[in-house]
Amino acid sequence: MRTPDQVHFDRVNFTLDQLESIPTLIPGRKFVFAHVVAPHAPFVFTPTGKYSTVRSPETGYPDEIAYLDTRVLEIVQTILKNSAIPPIIIIQGDHGWDAATRMTILNAYYLPGGGSQRIYPTITPVNTFRVIFDQYFGGNYPLLPDKSYFSPDDRQFGFEFRPSTCESSASK
Repeated sequence: MRTPDQVHFDRVNFTLDQLESIPTLIPGRKFVFAHVVAPHAPFVFTPTGKYSTVRSPETGYPDEIAYLDTRVLEIVQTILKNSAIPPIIIIQGDHGWDAATRMTILNAYYLPGGGSQRIYPTITPVNTFRVIFDQYFGGNYPLLPDKSYFSPDDRQFGFEFRPSTCESSASK
C-alpha cells in the first residue's frame, strides 16, 4: 500500500507530466491552470526527482527547489518548442517559506507579442489575470490595488496588511 507521501510524490509528478504534454493534447487554444503542491511538505523529492523520505525542511525544501528548478524549466522549454500558437505562461508561487517571507513569491511570466510591456515592477497576483485578459482577450478589467494580506496560523481570518515585496520582470 502506498503511503500518503508516495501519493503526494505521484500526484506532483503526474501534474508536471501533464503540463509538459499540453501542446500535443488538442490542437488550438487552451486555458490551463495547475496548482502544483511543491515545494511543500511532505518533502518527497531528491534534487534529481527521485522519491525521498526526508522529513527535515532544512534538507527537503532545498532538495525540492533544486528538482523543480530543473523540471519546470524543461517543461517551459517543451511547451514553447511544441506550441503552434505562442503560449502565455505564468508561473507563480502562492506563498513564501515562512511568516517572514510569506509574501515573497516567484512571479514569472512569458508573454509573447508585447504583453510584457503591461507588467510593472510591483505587480501582485491580484492583477496578473486582469493584465493578461485585457492584453490578449480584449478584456476591460481595471487594476486593483497591489496589496497583500496575511493571516497568522493562530488567527486564520485575522488578516493583516503586508507591504509589497514584489520585483517583477517579464520575458517576451
